[in-house]
Amino acid sequence: MFMLLFPISGLLLFLSCSIIVLITTIKTRRTPLHYIWIFFNIAVGIWGISCFFMQKNFNINFVLFWIRIGHIGVIFIAIFFLHFVYILCNLKNKKLLIFAYLQGIIFSILIPTKKFISLQNIEIVFNSFYYDRAHGIIYPLFFSIWLILILYGHYKLLKTFFISYGSKRNQILYLFLGLLTGFSGGLTNFFPVFRINIFPIGNFTIIVYCIIVSYAILKYHLMDIRIIITRATIFIFVYSLVFAIPIILGLITKLWLISILLMGILSPIGIFVFSYLHQQIENVILKEQKRYQNALKELGKRMLQVRDLTLLLNTIVDDIYKVVSPEFIALYTLSKNTKSFIFYPKSISNNYSFPKEINHNSPLTDNLFKNKKPIFLESSFNINLPLETLIVPYFAYGNLYAFMFLGPKPKKSPYLESDLIAFDILSSQASLAIENCIFWQEERIRLAKEEQLKRQRTMDHFSASLAHEIDNPIFAIITFRENKNP
Repeated sequence: MFMLLFPISGLLLFLSCSIIVLITTIKTRRTPLHYIWIFFNIAVGIWGISCFFMQKNFNINFVLFWIRIGHIGVIFIAIFFLHFVYILCNLKNKKLLIFAYLQGIIFSILIPTKKFISLQNIEIVFNSFYYDRAHGIIYPLFFSIWLILILYGHYKLLKTFFISYGSKRNQILYLFLGLLTGFSGGLTNFFPVFRINIFPIGNFTIIVYCIIVSYAILKYHLMDIRIIITRATIFIFVYSLVFAIPIILGLITKLWLISILLMGILSPIGIFVFSYLHQQIENVILKEQKRYQNALKELGKRMLQVRDLTLLLNTIVDDIYKVVSPEFIALYTLSKNTKSFIFYPKSISNNYSFPKEINHNSPLTDNLFKNKKPIFLESSFNINLPLETLIVPYFAYGNLYAFMFLGPKPKKSPYLESDLIAFDILSSQASLAIENCIFWQEERIRLAKEEQLKRQRTMDHFSASLAHEIDNPIFAIITFRENKNP
C-alpha cells in the first residue's frame, strides 16, 4: 500500500481542488481575487493528477509526459499565489509580478526539453513511484525563483498583517494558518528531486491548506480562530479514518484493489461526516455569539416602539453593553449648533479616553457617511483606541446623526462577519427609530405651538368680548353725564 500512498494523495488533491474550483465558481461573486484563487487551485490540481500517474506500473514515457504536465502546474502555483497576495494586500508595484509571469512562460517552454526534465533522470524513489531528479542548472534555477516568489508573497502577507485591522487582519491570520500546513508540507515534494530521502507528504497538507483558505475567501474573512482550528482538527480526524480503514484492510487481506475502492466510497461519506460534526461543534462554540446576535435583533424591534430620543439613545447604549459586553461603548451625536459630533454622556468609557468632540468633516465621519455600514477603526482616523474597535453609524433622513464606538468583545475575541451583519441590521433599525423619535419630537413641538396659538386666539377673543362688555356700560355712563351736564 505504501507504493500507492503518493499517487493516491495526488488523486485526492486533484479531487479536492476540483471541488473547490466548482464551489468557488458557483458560490462567489466575480472578483479578481476569486478568479486568481480558481486559477491557483487549477494549478495545484494539475500537479495532483500528475502525481497519480507517477505509479511505477505505468509506462515510463507516459509518466514523463505527466511529470512535465505537473511541473507546469507547479510553476504557476507560485505565480498565482503571488498574484493572489498582490490583490489581497493591494500591492501597487507590479514589476515582480510581471517578472513572475515572464519566467513562468519561459520555464513552461523549456519543460519539454531535455535541459529541464529528461527521460534519463526519471527514477523510481522509495521503491514506490517515479520521480524526476534534478540535473544541470535549469531546475535549480527554476526552484530558486519559485522559492523566492513564495517567500516574497509570505513577507508581504506578514507586513500587511501588522498594518491591517479588524476582519482584514483576521483573514490574513487564517491564511497564514493554511500556509503553515500547506507550503511547509508542500516543500517536501521537492526533496526527492534533490535526492533528499524524505517522503513527500506535501499533497496531504496542501489539501488542508486549500480547504482552509477557500473557506476564508468564500466567507471573506471572517472566522473565529477557534473555528479554523476546530475544522482543521475534524478534517484531519475524519480523513485519517477514511485512509486508515482501507489501509488496514489492505494490510490484512492484501486485496489492495478492494481497499482502493473502499477508500473511494468512504471519501464522499467523509465529506458528509465532516460537515455534520463541524456544524454540531460550532453550534456549541458559537452558542454565546448567536445568543447575543438574537438579542440584538430583539433590541431592534423594541427600538421602533420608543418615541423619546433621549430614552432611545440610552436604551441603545445600555442594551448593547448588556448583551455584547464590549470593553467600552462611546456614543457621539450630531450637535446642530456646532455641526460636530459630541460625546454622549451616557457612554460607558471604562477608563478609556475619548475626544469630547469630533468634526463632522473628519476622515472618520466621511468614511461612515460613504460606507453607511459598520466599519473597523483605522489608524488614519487619529483616534487612540484599539484597532479591533467597531464603529456603528446611525442615520436620520439620509444624514449621519450619530455613531458608536464598540470596544473589543470579552477575551479580545474579534467581531466576525455575522457580527457585522447583525450590527448593520441594528444600525438600519436604530436609524428608523431615530427618525421616528425626531418626527414625534417635531410633532410635539408643532402641537404645542398649535395649542399655544389656539389659546392665544381664545384669549384674544375673550379679551375683545370683555372689552366690548366693559365699553358698553362706560359709554352709557359717559352719555348720561354729558346729557345731564350740557
